Amino acid sequence: MTIPKGTQLWKIKSKYEANVILASPQLLIEAAYEYFAWCDKHPLSKPEAVKSGQECGRIIDVPLRRPYSLKGFCLYIGCSSCYLKEFKKKGDSNILEIIARIEDIIHTQLLEGAVSGIFNTSIVSRLLGEIEDEGSLTDRNNTVFHIEVIDPQAKEQLLLLKERLSA
Repeated sequence: MTIPKGTQLWKIKSKYEANVILASPQLLIEAAYEYFAWCDKHPLSKPEAVKSGQECGRIIDVPLRRPYSLKGFCLYIGCSSCYLKEFKKKGDSNILEIIARIEDIIHTQLLEGAVSGIFNTSIVSRLLGEIEDEGSLTDRNNTVFHIEVIDPQAKEQLLLLKERLSA
């Protein structure tokens, strides 16, 4: 199986250099939108066997949505994630606002993809650093317990317990 030309992120690049992009809020958001469009236009694929019918057993490529990532965006604009992290420490408020917006778009796409089952929830959870949620408890030793509760009354009691443990 060959990968179609132009679908490898590390081979593509913005038309501007990173230092030029990071100096202009307008260029930065345009570069982000170009990156997001590229991700949407170039889905990943997964080989899978056809399970029934005349084609049963034949291997086909199933398109999978390509997740947005901050590191992927950094590759696109031609800088490292470390460079962006350092840049954020000294950037002006206009640029920082755009970077925050880009991070929010990436976060939302990953979260919605995980919630809808498109992306692996465990991996997305680690990427986003969101181990705790409404159904998780963390004790003082930072041990995480995940409990799925269906009964509303039990869920309310669980939330009270969670508050007591975090106090």
